[in-house]
Amino acid sequence: MRTDLSLVKYAIEQGAVVSVWDTIYKDYEGTDPKAIREAIEQYDDCELVFRDAKGEQIGWAYIVSYGNSPDELVSDFQLPKTWEAEWWEPQLKK
Repeated sequence: MRTDLSLVKYAIEQGAVVSVWDTIYKDYEGTDPKAIREAIEQYDDCELVFRDAKGEQIGWAYIVSYGNSPDELVSDFQLPKTWEAEWWEPQLKK
């Protein structure tokens, strides 16, 4: 599975709302994995913003689709520590 979609799936499972941004505008916000994927795929690069149930930002990830392999699409991120342990560390072992 692509790393960006793996992160989206994990974030939704944790109860997060995902926003997809290009450099300026928000393209999508919600929890529908298909809609999120479609929004991501419109851009060579975009930012995902993760919010909790209260609407507070809890993390972000920078996605660079152009020229990267599926396991390298998440270029940079800041995530809650538990997400790093449960999502990112297993990605490094793949």
